[in-house]
Amino acid sequence: IGAEGIPNLHAYDDTISFTKCALELYSNKWTWLKSQQLQQQIIAAHFLKEQLAPLFFERIDDISHDLLQHRSNNFIGALLQHQTMASTKFMSKWIEEKNKKS
Repeated sequence: IGAEGIPNLHAYDDTISFTKCALELYSNKWTWLKSQQLQQQIIAAHFLKEQLAPLFFERIDDISHDLLQHRSNNFIGALLQHQTMASTKFMSKWIEEKNKKS
């Protein structure tokens, strides 16, 4: 879990190998510290804010210039927006009916 997109991170397809690695990390302080140091180096090399921030802001700028097209291509966003509006509609109807009975 969490190994996606992180190079050189051990990913195991079977529970036996994963369990053995987890036990080794948990029971061997030297292995834990070495692994921790390696992962910090990997994160520093591949996920630096200074490298990713300009790409992130460029993407936001691109989307903001053509927001309507982006939204029309975003099926999940449209679905969530629809569900939000539908739930608001039905909640207001429920409140209205509740207030009638009071």
